[in-house]
Amino acid sequence: MAALFKSVEEMGAILRGRLKPGRVTYRPKPATAGEIKELRHRLSLTQAALARIVGTEPAAVQSWEQGNRNISGSATKIIRLLEKRPELKDELMAV
Repeated sequence: MAALFKSVEEMGAILRGRLKPGRVTYRPKPATAGEIKELRHRLSLTQAALARIVGTEPAAVQSWEQGNRNISGSATKIIRLLEKRPELKDELMAV
């Protein structure tokens, strides 16, 4: 129980800026609708193929490109990876 109280106290100190968190999570800048569509066209991918690469449904990719739905963090990371390393397209398709 003492460990729980200590954890809550540390959380309060972090929230007040008195203590830095022990673990920092990287959150990439979300990909925009235009970036997703441009990347897909540059790599000659259908919406279904991009959906397969990022592990979602083609309807989600369509919604991202129309700006109707926000892209998840993990999908954004894959999009950013493909922007930097387009040669990974075929390898990611096979996973």
